Amino acid sequence: MSEPASIRVRACGILVVNEKLLLVRIKAPTRKQPFWMPPGGAVHPGETVHEAVKREMQEETGLEVETGDVLFVSEFIKSPWHAFEVYIRCKHISGELKLGSDPEYSDSLQMLKDVRFMGEEELSGEDLQPPFFKDHLPEVLSDSISDLTFHSNLQ
Repeated sequence: MSEPASIRVRACGILVVNEKLLLVRIKAPTRKQPFWMPPGGAVHPGETVHEAVKREMQEETGLEVETGDVLFVSEFIKSPWHAFEVYIRCKHISGELKLGSDPEYSDSLQMLKDVRFMGEEELSGEDLQPPFFKDHLPEVLSDSISDLTFHSNLQ
C-alpha cells in the first residue's frame, strides 16, 4: 500500500490599498488556465503562518508586510492535491511592487505570471480563486475591512 498524499499548509496575504486587492496571476498544475489569487505559499516546518505570509509576500511581490488577523480559512481538494489555506490580513510596510518568483522552481517552471492591485470592477470578468472570495470581495475591499469577521470554507 502506498503512502497517502500529504496535506499542504498554505499561508496567503490579504493586502488592500485604496480599495484594491493585491493579487498574483498563477499558472498552476491544478488548473488548465491561469487565475488570480492572493499571494501565498507553503508554510515551512518550524515557521508560523504569519512568518510564511511575510516571506511569501516578499518573494512573490517585493513587498514587506506586517500581518494581522486571520480572515479566512479554506480547504482545496483536487486529487492528488490537498491544501489547507489560511488567509491573513496584511499591512504594507515597505518595498515596491514587482513580480517575484518562487525560489523552489527554476525559471522555466515559474508559476507566477503577473502581480497587481485590482478593484472589484477589474475582477468582475476574471477567474479569482478561491471561489468564495467573490462572495466576500465587497467586504474585503471596503474601508470597513476592520469589521470583517472570520470566515471558514472548510469542506
